[in-house]
Amino acid sequence: MLSADDSHRGYSSVPKIAHIITTFNLGMMPATDVPQLMRDQRRGGWQPELVIGRHAVPELVEEVRQQGFPVHQIPSLRKYIHPLDELRTLLALVRLFKRRKFDIDHTHLPKAGIQGWLAARLAGVKIIIFTVYGLIFASALPRGKCHLLRSNA
Repeated sequence: MLSADDSHRGYSSVPKIAHIITTFNLGMMPATDVPQLMRDQRRGGWQPELVIGRHAVPELVEEVRQQGFPVHQIPSLRKYIHPLDELRTLLALVRLFKRRKFDIDHTHLPKAGIQGWLAARLAGVKIIIFTVYGLIFASALPRGKCHLLRSNA
């Protein structure tokens, strides 16, 4: 974690971070890790905000809001691929990034990672970070491929 003195280096103001998560549900690592990360970042002098998709537990969202963090929900950002929703999500993210003037795009989970990266590039966000939370797709693979992935991870 950067100290408050280091956190603003190279920025004209307090750095703004968008944390993008496709699904924000109980039992998922991002739902516990990201709010803690946001609290740590705020203590370091940063301005984190949460961007979530359609699938979010209302109580978790309200908990983040009650901690004083802005939450932006994009209904077209969903777990499974739907071509029209992908385009809607991309446009919504680009508009949000430009309007909120984020310095950093930190994506969590694969789908948010791809869409968040592309939207951040189009909106001119300077720094893009992607956090991997393990092989979440492995349970849908045949046993042999899953074993191969685990042995190479």
